[in-house]
Amino acid sequence: MKKDKLERIIYTTLKVGAIASGILLTTGVIMEIFFTGFSSTAYTVMTIGIFVLFATPITGVGTSVFVFAFERNKLYTIITTVVFIDIMVAIFIVPRFLYII
Repeated sequence: MKKDKLERIIYTTLKVGAIASGILLTTGVIMEIFFTGFSSTAYTVMTIGIFVLFATPITGVGTSVFVFAFERNKLYTIITTVVFIDIMVAIFIVPRFLYII
């Protein structure tokens, strides 16, 4: 696969995530401003938008692992895999140790 096409896959992943997050956040804000009865729904939509915003770069790193593996680029596959594992540990394991104290 050509390098341009692989970069395009990563670019598209990040672009879609950013656009989806923006749409969700904008929708939540509009719901909060104009539809007072939907306050908890607006909060939920905005929370999902923030979650998508945080998940977008993580998805980009995960996509990069597969792209580099498909390219058979061992060095970058290993580096991006370590980065991805580091992010997952920081998200799912480290917070459990913070509440021990």
